[in-house]
Amino acid sequence: MIQQTVEDFNNYFQDKVDKIRSGFNGNQESTTEHNLPSCTLTTFEPTTIEEVKEILKDIEIKSSTNDPLPATIVKENLDILVPHLCTIVNLSLSSGSMEGAKLAH
Repeated sequence: MIQQTVEDFNNYFQDKVDKIRSGFNGNQESTTEHNLPSCTLTTFEPTTIEEVKEILKDIEIKSSTNDPLPATIVKENLDILVPHLCTIVNLSLSSGSMEGAKLAH
């Protein structure tokens, strides 16, 4: 179930990027560097709930009217959501899979 949640989370943002890109003129040049050296993540310190809370308290959470979860609901329920976000981040890092990032370029 957690793996599916991670995949759904990744797909949600992949779809957002695809929607944004589809609205641009196809003749525009990409400014993204595609020849990046590969690197391997061999170890990492899992993030903590406190660390995620600290990051989220310092940023403005925004959403569009198309988002299934409005920013106001996210802000009002951070204490409930942060442990789950922490789990998703740690599972994404530990799996080493960045398929969504590869497709989003």
